Amino acid sequence: MLTPIQIYCELLEGELSDNEELSDYLNEINQAVNECKTVANQLLNFGRNHTTSSSNAKFDSVEVIRGHIKRLRSSLPNSIELVSKLPDTAVFLCGERLQLVQLLFNLCINSIHAMEQSGGTLTISYSTEGEEAILNISDTGSGMSEETKKHLFKSGFTTKKEGMGNGLGLAIVCKIVDQFDGKITFTSIENIGTTFTIRFPTCENC
Repeated sequence: MLTPIQIYCELLEGELSDNEELSDYLNEINQAVNECKTVANQLLNFGRNHTTSSSNAKFDSVEVIRGHIKRLRSSLPNSIELVSKLPDTAVFLCGERLQLVQLLFNLCINSIHAMEQSGGTLTISYSTEGEEAILNISDTGSGMSEETKKHLFKSGFTTKKEGMGNGLGLAIVCKIVDQFDGKITFTSIENIGTTFTIRFPTCENC
């Protein structure tokens, strides 16, 4: 399903090569399609209990997060405000950049679903502390019950209606965090909101 989108984008790029603004939009679409393909393959591998391949490539995580925020901002409903707080300088992680994209996507989708009834604020903040990079994704949504918290990272567990979720999102997030040698924690209060905190080891010479 994604291949035709990519083909038409490439055809349009040839037709609109003189229009810099539209060319930039097409590049964004192409990049998003490539990321979707990789994420889809990772989801299939997870469902088949295959180990997701990982690399020790060094990449700028701030650039990845900023790109995700740009695409997210254009697709949010008017009832949800997006606030971001990112470093001005590069923060390097070692691993697969597209796994970070998938982690961001899964956590942000959860936050959006938690606010779909009443709206609210989604906050993405990123900072460094010593040799760690700290990512916080917070929402002012419905929060979680104590019972939900007990099963939150269990594969197949979901609070969504039938057909609205497969319960793999946070299980995949945990797997990705492990592959980055990171740690994930969360706090949640019903009717107040939820915050996920991920700590990644930074790298300079991986």
